[in-house]
Amino acid sequence: MTSRTTISICANAFPAHGLDDRLHQLDGVLAQLRDAIPQPDHAPFPLGLWLDADAMRQLDDDTTRRHLVQELARHGLTAQTANAFPYGRFHHTHVKTSVYLPDWSTPERRDYTLRVARLLADILPPDADGSISTLPCGYRDFPHDRLELAAQNLRDCAHALERLRQQTGHTIRLAVEMEPDCLWETPQQFIDFRQRHLASDDPAATLIGVCYDTCHQELLGGHPGDGLRLLLRHGVPVPKIQFSAALAVTAPQGWQTLLRDFHDDVYLHQTRLLDGYRRVRTALPDMPDAIPDGDGDGDARAVVHYHVPIHATTLAPGLEAARDELLATLALLRDTPALTPHLEIETYTYSVLPGFRQNQAAVIAAMRDEHAFVTRALAQRQ
Repeated sequence: MTSRTTISICANAFPAHGLDDRLHQLDGVLAQLRDAIPQPDHAPFPLGLWLDADAMRQLDDDTTRRHLVQELARHGLTAQTANAFPYGRFHHTHVKTSVYLPDWSTPERRDYTLRVARLLADILPPDADGSISTLPCGYRDFPHDRLELAAQNLRDCAHALERLRQQTGHTIRLAVEMEPDCLWETPQQFIDFRQRHLASDDPAATLIGVCYDTCHQELLGGHPGDGLRLLLRHGVPVPKIQFSAALAVTAPQGWQTLLRDFHDDVYLHQTRLLDGYRRVRTALPDMPDAIPDGDGDGDARAVVHYHVPIHATTLAPGLEAARDELLATLALLRDTPALTPHLEIETYTYSVLPGFRQNQAAVIAAMRDEHAFVTRALAQRQ
């Protein structure tokens, strides 16, 4: 089954901690989402699965796991891809750099990922493959003397995924999601790691690839789409693409709105100032508290790691959705029939985004519009 006709929406957009929270959403907000975006032939609605580590430990119990799988099916929901990047609480708390913990040098990260894989194998439709996105090893302070330990955990994960394939018939691939200021920020950095630590290991070479997040790639500057082309040229599997848009400051008044309305204490908002050639001029680890030096006249385009609705254009005077990478990726998907990753819309910031906080109806309507935008874009022919 290909993902060209299956566009998932990531469930980590909806705050939930533990299994009970997610179960309660099945006939609540997730049912509303399902009803807002009808599927062809009344097929189940494809969620991008996300459950935190506490929930996944509860699902070690076979009866509990079967109950969840049955409840998903009863409510007309399914999943072909999962997000195993956030490990713990992801909403309404100070997340920031803790989202990169535990890193891939720890058994906790490996074991959590494999729990997600076993659950996904139970949910997958017959004859369907799956994918799981994960963090790019760790944050930029990741100790390099633990890199081989991380590589071994990834190889062990791949071997466990191969055993799962033999047991269930489902191929589930791990998809590393490069992110600004992490150990693997760029496609080339992951390519280098893969060549040294994974390429000669079977099944790691085929079961570990990349989740290409278009918001994250937007912050790298350069020519849109070059990162995805580079991965394909090097034969790196791309099991998953996450459609997301960054937030761009394009005029001085945009800075005022950004600093007044978009600050939050929950997520990390890496910020890049780009020159007229889309080269990174200044890299900031989070959204600044004031207009950066030298940008008071708006002489640089600022791009912020702040997932905004992908169908949006202008959000406020001087604030736009940065979508060049998103649009280039959509074009590559249209023009490359052999490229069939799982597709997921990942605007997870609605709980902090101005205009959407505590407004569930607006969130559902925006997700419907995001889904329609991607569907139309993929249907176009150049």
